[in-house]
Amino acid sequence: MGMSAPSMEIAMAFKAALKPNEQSIPGESSENTDSLTHLIQASASILHLSNGVTLAVPPSLQAITTYVILEQETWFEKELAFLPHVLRPGMTTIDIGANLGIYSLAMARLVAPGKVFAYEPASEPRALFKRSRELNGASNLEISAAALSDSEREGHLAFGMSSELNALADAGPGERVRITTLDLEEAEQHWPAPDFVKIDAEGEEERVLAGGANFFACHSPLVMFEIKAGSEINESLLSIFPSMGYRLYRVLPEMPVLIPVDPDGTSINFELNLFAAKPDRAQALAQAGLLIEDLPDWQPDAQVRADALTLWQAQAFAPVFTPMFQDLATLDPDYRDVLAAYAVWRTLGQPLPERCAALFYACRAMSSMDSGEARSVFVRTAAPRLTPRHASRAVEAEHVPRASRRRRECS
Repeated sequence: MGMSAPSMEIAMAFKAALKPNEQSIPGESSENTDSLTHLIQASASILHLSNGVTLAVPPSLQAITTYVILEQETWFEKELAFLPHVLRPGMTTIDIGANLGIYSLAMARLVAPGKVFAYEPASEPRALFKRSRELNGASNLEISAAALSDSEREGHLAFGMSSELNALADAGPGERVRITTLDLEEAEQHWPAPDFVKIDAEGEEERVLAGGANFFACHSPLVMFEIKAGSEINESLLSIFPSMGYRLYRVLPEMPVLIPVDPDGTSINFELNLFAAKPDRAQALAQAGLLIEDLPDWQPDAQVRADALTLWQAQAFAPVFTPMFQDLATLDPDYRDVLAAYAVWRTLGQPLPERCAALFYACRAMSSMDSGEARSVFVRTAAPRLTPRHASRAVEAEHVPRASRRRRECS
């Protein structure tokens, strides 16, 4: 498929604008820069997110944000859905590495009349970001053409395959950008005390922290930061934040609560972002029911198991499984305790730390069983109490070779 006329014009304009030795630092006014910005904005696709934000995006499915929003009507990171629970009108937030502004625009809606200070060094996403600011009427959002690092200088921003992957580098196709530090920006901008800081700098996070040493020492924001550098975990951040007095947390999927990162770090293998907070910020979030400092040691007891059966039987689908779960004594003990733990998690009247501890008990117990053992548990538990037809199917499924079963499940 060939390029559309607007896309071809943009490509040609960038080729001309970004020739070696002819590049200008974003922020400097020039007729060429203004013309390019207008061209980018005029050719943008306008998409609407489920949270009410209107977003100008590149008119190409090769752009990650364009593809994701068209598919999901929101950003794929669970942290975006957490923001409405922690941000309030009047707060001050900072977005380092704003790209097209998905987080900044959401922040601007949530904290107005508070302010959002966003930093995006790349020309193309910044032009689209400014267009989105206009579309959303986000007058409380300030966009700065700069990258943040550990010193003030001019540098090279290398283009990734999509703007989300742009990164400071020494070489490669890209553009010259202005680089500054968080401490210098605070001294110049005279920000109110910040409540929330997002850092997504494609591997530059450690230097951002170094350039903001005074900022993070003097203030106590909740910090959200990218923990992955490419496909690898940025291990240094796991020690730098604690050395600054910040404890590390992660947000539970589908649940607005922060929980501590495991001391061994194993819980972050599938995380893209983590949070960091000093004790005072953490205490305030805990009082609001949005953070748990420590998970209690949870184990199921007889009452919990009985309550689990009651909860199960109250579900709309329960009659279908009545023959399976009439008596706790007949359930496989391991499977029974997993169900009991999950029932505690589902019980809103229980204290949040206990609910989360029960959820992790259930996860660990299920993880300790391989898939074959889990199927065997189900068959031992269910088959004797199912109708003959359903029982035969369950036993048959237990003996179908795994490869054959996978082919059947995928067909």
